Amino acid sequence: MTRLSRLLSCLPLARNRASTWPKVALHGLFLVALLYGYMRIMEGMGGFSTGHVYTQFIEFGLVLYLYLLCYIALQPCRWRSVLATLPIVLIYLVHDVFYLALGKVFRLINIIEFPELIQVLPWRYAALLLAVLFLPLGLFMLHVDYRRLGRLALWSLPLLLLSAAIKGAPEAYTRSFEQLTVEIVNYSDGKSVENNGRLAMLTYREAQRTTALAQLAPYHDRARYDQQAVAVADALRPYAGRRNIHLIVLESFLDPR
Repeated sequence: MTRLSRLLSCLPLARNRASTWPKVALHGLFLVALLYGYMRIMEGMGGFSTGHVYTQFIEFGLVLYLYLLCYIALQPCRWRSVLATLPIVLIYLVHDVFYLALGKVFRLINIIEFPELIQVLPWRYAALLLAVLFLPLGLFMLHVDYRRLGRLALWSLPLLLLSAAIKGAPEAYTRSFEQLTVEIVNYSDGKSVENNGRLAMLTYREAQRTTALAQLAPYHDRARYDQQAVAVADALRPYAGRRNIHLIVLESFLDPR
C-alpha cells in the first residue's frame, strides 16, 4: 500500500507538469510576437528592417530554445514567464542600441570593449548603461533555481553542442549555416542581420572569427614567417619582370581589417 500511495501521489504532479508545457509553448509564441513588435518599433527609429523577418527560421528557433532554457532555470513563481524573457530582450536591445549608436552590428568580440566604453562615457550615461544591463540580469539571477543545476545542465546540452561546433568546427558550421539560411551579404552586416536575425548572425560571425584566427596562427611566429617570405621571394626572383605591383583596396566594398 505504501508503494501504491507513493505512485498515486506522483500522478497529480506529473499531470501538473504536463499541463504547464502548453502554457510554456503559448508564452513562447507570445514572445515571438512581442519581439516582432519590438523590431517594428526599432525599425521606425532607424534600426534593422523587418522586411525579411519571415525568413529568420534559425533565429526564432534560437529564441524559443533560449526562452525554454531560461524558463527551466527559474524557480516557480508568478512572474516566471516574464523573467525568462529578460535575457533575450536584453540581447536584442544591445544589438539595436549598438547599431543605432555606432552604425555597426554587435559581435561577441565587442564584449571586451565594454570596460573601455564605461571609462569614456560621462558618469551619468555610464550609470544608466550599467543599470539597464545589470538590473534585469540581477533580477533574473535572483530567481534562478540553484538546487536543480543538474537539470539545467541537461537542457543546456544543445547550447554546448552549438558552442562546440562554432569553436571546434567553424568552417563546417559556416557552410551549414549558409546552406540553411538566406543570403549572407558580404558588404553589409546589417542586411545579413535583416535576412537571418540577430542571434543567428551572432553565431555565424563568431564562427568566421574563429576560422580567421586559425588561418592567421602560422603568422604569429614572425621569425618563421619572415623566413618563409624570403624563401618564396627568392624562388620567384628569376621570374620577376621588374614591374611594379599595384594593390587597390576599395574600402567601400571590402573592410581591409
